[in-house]
Amino acid sequence: MAYHPTVEKIKSYFPSELKGIFLSHWYGNIIDFGLNGFRLRKIPVCVNIPAMLSPSEREFLFRLGRENNPNNGAVVEIGVYAGGSSYFLGKGSQISGSMVFGIDPFETEISMQKTTCDGSDYLQKRKPSKSDAERTLNLKGLENVVLIEGFSTDVLANWEHGSISTLFIDGNHTQTMEDFNAAFPHFANSVAIAFHDTNSQMHPNVDKSVEEITEKYKPMKVESVDHLTALWLRL
Repeated sequence: MAYHPTVEKIKSYFPSELKGIFLSHWYGNIIDFGLNGFRLRKIPVCVNIPAMLSPSEREFLFRLGRENNPNNGAVVEIGVYAGGSSYFLGKGSQISGSMVFGIDPFETEISMQKTTCDGSDYLQKRKPSKSDAERTLNLKGLENVVLIEGFSTDVLANWEHGSISTLFIDGNHTQTMEDFNAAFPHFANSVAIAFHDTNSQMHPNVDKSVEEITEKYKPMKVESVDHLTALWLRL
Protein backbone atom coordinates (compact mmCIF):
# COMPACT_ATOMS: atom_id res chain seq x y z
CA MET A 1 0.00 0.00 0.00
CA ALA A 2 1.42 3.40 -0.98
CA TYR A 3 2.45 5.76 1.79
CA HIS A 4 2.20 9.50 1.26
CA PRO A 5 1.38 12.13 3.94
CA THR A 6 -1.36 13.82 1.94
CA VAL A 7 -2.79 10.54 0.73
CA GLU A 8 -2.82 9.23 4.30
CA LYS A 9 -4.89 12.26 5.34
CA ILE A 10 -7.35 11.75 2.51
CA LYS A 11 -7.55 8.05 3.38
CA SER A 12 -9.18 8.84 6.71
CA TYR A 13 -12.27 10.17 4.90
CA PHE A 14 -12.88 6.98 2.91
CA PRO A 15 -14.63 3.74 3.94
CA SER A 16 -12.14 1.02 4.84
CA GLU A 17 -13.06 -1.13 1.82
CA LEU A 18 -11.97 1.67 -0.52
CA LYS A 19 -8.69 2.49 1.18
CA GLY A 20 -6.62 -0.25 -0.42
CA ILE A 21 -7.83 0.67 -3.90
CA PHE A 22 -7.44 4.40 -3.39
CA LEU A 23 -3.93 4.13 -1.92
CA SER A 24 -2.32 2.19 -4.74
CA HIS A 25 0.91 3.66 -6.11
CA TRP A 26 -0.83 4.84 -9.24
CA TYR A 27 -3.50 6.83 -7.44
CA GLY A 28 -1.10 8.26 -4.86
CA ASN A 29 1.24 9.64 -7.50
CA ILE A 30 -1.64 11.07 -9.52
CA ILE A 31 -2.73 13.00 -6.42
CA ASP A 32 0.82 14.21 -5.84
CA PHE A 33 1.04 15.33 -9.47
CA GLY A 34 -1.95 17.61 -8.92
CA LEU A 35 -0.74 18.90 -5.55
CA ASN A 36 2.67 19.59 -7.08
CA GLY A 37 1.19 22.06 -9.56
CA PHE A 38 0.91 19.46 -12.32
CA ARG A 39 4.69 19.18 -12.44
CA LEU A 40 6.15 15.72 -13.01
CA ARG A 41 8.66 14.76 -10.37
CA LYS A 42 12.01 13.19 -11.19
CA ILE A 43 10.78 10.04 -9.44
CA PRO A 44 7.35 8.85 -8.26
CA VAL A 45 7.20 9.64 -4.55
CA CYS A 46 4.51 7.16 -3.48
CA VAL A 47 6.15 3.84 -2.68
CA ASN A 48 5.12 1.03 -0.38
CA ILE A 49 7.90 1.75 2.12
CA PRO A 50 7.25 3.92 5.20
CA ALA A 51 9.26 7.12 4.98
CA MET A 52 8.93 10.09 7.32
CA LEU A 53 9.70 12.46 4.47
CA SER A 54 7.64 14.96 2.52
CA PRO A 55 7.21 14.36 -1.24
CA SER A 56 9.74 17.10 -2.06
CA GLU A 57 12.24 15.68 0.44
CA ARG A 58 11.95 12.27 -1.22
CA GLU A 59 12.62 13.80 -4.61
CA PHE A 60 15.58 15.73 -3.17
CA LEU A 61 17.20 12.55 -1.82
CA PHE A 62 16.80 10.95 -5.24
CA ARG A 63 18.62 13.94 -6.70
CA LEU A 64 21.46 13.67 -4.17
CA GLY A 65 22.05 10.06 -5.14
CA ARG A 66 21.84 10.86 -8.84
CA GLU A 67 24.34 13.72 -8.53
CA ASN A 68 26.89 11.82 -6.46
CA ASN A 69 30.21 11.18 -8.21
CA PRO A 70 31.17 7.55 -7.49
CA ASN A 71 34.79 8.33 -8.31
CA ASN A 72 34.75 10.77 -5.41
CA GLY A 73 33.11 8.47 -2.86
CA ALA A 74 29.98 6.69 -1.71
CA VAL A 75 26.60 7.80 -0.42
CA VAL A 76 26.11 7.18 3.31
CA GLU A 77 22.88 7.40 5.26
CA ILE A 78 22.61 7.55 9.05
CA GLY A 79 19.14 6.42 10.13
CA VAL A 80 17.50 3.83 7.87
CA TYR A 81 14.39 2.68 9.77
CA ALA A 82 12.29 0.74 7.20
CA GLY A 83 14.35 1.84 4.19
CA GLY A 84 12.20 4.64 2.75
CA SER A 85 15.00 7.19 2.48
CA SER A 86 17.41 4.44 1.39
CA TYR A 87 15.06 3.74 -1.51
CA PHE A 88 15.21 7.28 -2.88
CA LEU A 89 18.97 7.63 -2.34
CA GLY A 90 19.43 4.21 -3.89
CA LYS A 91 17.31 4.89 -6.97
CA GLY A 92 19.25 8.07 -7.68
CA SER A 93 22.55 6.31 -7.01
CA GLN A 94 21.73 3.62 -9.53
CA ILE A 95 21.80 6.33 -12.18
CA SER A 96 25.15 7.73 -11.00
CA GLY A 97 26.64 4.28 -10.44
CA SER A 98 27.15 4.92 -6.73
CA MET A 99 27.01 2.65 -3.71
CA VAL A 100 24.78 3.53 -0.75
CA PHE A 101 25.65 2.45 2.79
CA GLY A 102 22.82 2.75 5.30
CA ILE A 103 23.70 2.74 9.00
CA ASP A 104 21.12 1.97 11.68
CA PRO A 105 21.09 0.06 14.99
CA PHE A 106 17.84 -1.59 13.88
CA GLU A 107 16.98 -4.02 16.70
CA THR A 108 20.32 -3.73 18.50
CA GLU A 109 19.89 -2.74 22.16
CA ILE A 110 16.34 -1.42 21.73
CA SER A 111 16.10 -0.54 25.43
CA MET A 112 19.13 1.73 25.12
CA GLN A 113 17.73 3.28 21.96
CA LYS A 114 14.55 4.14 23.86
CA THR A 115 16.41 5.78 26.75
CA THR A 116 18.71 7.84 24.52
CA CYS A 117 16.34 8.67 21.65
CA ASP A 118 15.38 12.16 20.56
CA GLY A 119 11.70 11.95 21.48
CA SER A 120 10.54 10.59 18.12
CA ASP A 121 7.71 8.08 18.40
CA TYR A 122 9.05 5.48 15.95
CA LEU A 123 10.35 3.34 18.83
CA GLN A 124 6.90 3.02 20.37
CA LYS A 125 6.04 0.24 17.91
CA ARG A 126 8.08 -2.63 16.56
CA LYS A 127 11.11 -1.29 14.76
CA PRO A 128 11.92 -2.95 11.42
CA SER A 129 14.88 -5.31 11.55
CA LYS A 130 17.84 -5.16 9.20
CA SER A 131 16.51 -8.20 7.36
CA ASP A 132 13.09 -6.52 7.01
CA ALA A 133 14.66 -3.44 5.39
CA GLU A 134 16.99 -5.53 3.21
CA ARG A 135 14.09 -7.63 1.97
CA THR A 136 12.12 -4.51 1.08
CA LEU A 137 15.01 -2.90 -0.80
CA ASN A 138 15.94 -6.12 -2.59
CA LEU A 139 12.37 -6.42 -3.87
CA LYS A 140 12.86 -2.95 -5.36
CA GLY A 141 16.01 -4.08 -7.15
CA LEU A 142 18.34 -1.94 -5.06
CA GLU A 143 21.41 -4.15 -5.03
CA ASN A 144 23.58 -1.04 -4.71
CA VAL A 145 22.31 -0.39 -1.15
CA VAL A 146 24.22 -2.08 1.69
CA LEU A 147 22.80 -1.91 5.21
CA ILE A 148 25.08 -1.93 8.27
CA GLU A 149 23.65 -2.71 11.71
CA GLY A 150 25.20 -0.72 14.53
CA PHE A 151 25.28 2.67 16.22
CA SER A 152 26.50 5.32 13.82
CA THR A 153 29.51 6.58 15.77
CA ASP A 154 30.72 3.00 16.36
CA VAL A 155 30.32 2.04 12.71
CA LEU A 156 32.09 5.18 11.49
CA ALA A 157 34.94 4.71 13.97
CA ASN A 158 35.72 1.45 12.16
CA TRP A 159 34.78 2.56 8.65
CA GLU A 160 36.15 0.37 5.83
CA HIS A 161 34.15 1.51 2.81
CA GLY A 162 36.27 4.32 1.39
CA SER A 163 35.49 8.01 1.07
CA ILE A 164 32.09 9.55 1.71
CA SER A 165 31.01 12.10 -0.87
CA THR A 166 27.32 12.35 0.08
CA LEU A 167 25.98 12.02 3.63
CA PHE A 168 22.38 12.05 4.84
CA ILE A 169 22.01 12.45 8.62
CA ASP A 170 18.63 11.42 9.97
CA GLY A 171 19.41 9.34 13.04
CA ASN A 172 19.23 10.29 16.70
CA HIS A 173 18.77 14.05 16.48
CA THR A 174 20.37 14.63 19.87
CA GLN A 175 23.71 13.61 18.34
CA THR A 176 23.69 15.31 14.95
CA MET A 177 27.06 16.95 15.53
CA GLU A 178 28.52 13.69 16.81
CA ASP A 179 27.43 11.96 13.60
CA PHE A 180 28.99 14.73 11.51
CA ASN A 181 32.26 14.56 13.43
CA ALA A 182 32.37 10.76 13.21
CA ALA A 183 31.95 10.89 9.43
CA PHE A 184 34.31 13.83 8.92
CA PRO A 185 37.60 11.84 8.71
CA HIS A 186 36.12 9.89 5.80
CA PHE A 187 34.86 12.85 3.77
CA ALA A 188 36.04 13.28 0.21
CA ASN A 189 37.55 16.64 -0.76
CA SER A 190 34.09 17.80 -1.73
CA VAL A 191 31.02 16.47 0.04
CA ALA A 192 27.26 17.05 0.12
CA ILE A 193 25.71 16.70 3.59
CA ALA A 194 21.94 16.67 4.08
CA PHE A 195 20.29 17.00 7.49
CA HIS A 196 16.70 15.99 8.10
CA ASP A 197 14.31 17.70 10.55
CA THR A 198 15.77 21.17 10.22
CA ASN A 199 13.43 24.14 10.68
CA SER A 200 11.58 22.07 13.26
CA GLN A 201 10.66 23.06 16.80
CA MET A 202 10.83 19.39 17.77
CA HIS A 203 14.56 19.08 17.05
CA PRO A 204 16.35 22.40 17.69
CA ASN A 205 19.66 20.57 18.08
CA VAL A 206 19.67 19.81 14.35
CA ASP A 207 19.42 23.50 13.42
CA LYS A 208 22.08 24.36 16.00
CA SER A 209 24.44 21.79 14.48
CA VAL A 210 23.81 23.02 10.92
CA GLU A 211 24.48 26.60 12.01
CA GLU A 212 27.77 25.62 13.67
CA ILE A 213 28.92 23.63 10.64
CA THR A 214 27.94 26.47 8.30
CA GLU A 215 29.85 29.01 10.39
CA LYS A 216 32.97 26.86 10.59
CA TYR A 217 33.19 25.42 7.08
CA LYS A 218 31.56 28.12 4.92
CA PRO A 219 29.71 25.84 2.47
CA MET A 220 29.89 26.48 -1.27
CA LYS A 221 26.15 26.02 -1.53
CA VAL A 222 23.16 25.63 0.79
CA GLU A 223 19.71 24.32 -0.18
CA SER A 224 16.60 23.74 1.91
CA VAL A 225 13.50 21.74 1.03
CA ASP A 226 10.75 21.58 3.66
CA HIS A 227 12.52 20.11 6.74
CA LEU A 228 15.69 19.09 4.93
CA THR A 229 18.82 21.25 4.60
CA ALA A 230 21.86 20.34 2.52
CA LEU A 231 25.34 21.85 2.60
CA TRP A 232 28.02 21.39 -0.03
CA LEU A 233 31.52 21.63 1.46
CA ARG A 234 34.97 21.75 -0.09
CA LEU A 235 37.58 20.56 2.39
